[in-house]
Amino acid sequence: MHANLIRKMRNANQSKCRRIYQPHIRIEIDDIRDVPVVYVDGKRRFSIDTDEPLASLVYDWHTDEGQEVRKSLDVEYYDLKAMQVVRQTVSNMYRS
Repeated sequence: MHANLIRKMRNANQSKCRRIYQPHIRIEIDDIRDVPVVYVDGKRRFSIDTDEPLASLVYDWHTDEGQEVRKSLDVEYYDLKAMQVVRQTVSNMYRS
């Protein structure tokens, strides 16, 4: 009985997580000293050629061991129009 309840709760949680928009992200790094090239949904973002050059990129991923753990990608970029640093987080738990 408890196993069925746990299974139902996991399925419900997975369904909720699937409803959160998860963009397709590709990161290219040719040399560790270079600025990474970041593509979001097939479009190059955070490039020197745009108004949003990349400032920081942090990718945090760990293997799930018995329960789902947070996985996230934090991107900071310069918004040259607004003259400020903007931070965006994409996570399996939430998106900001």
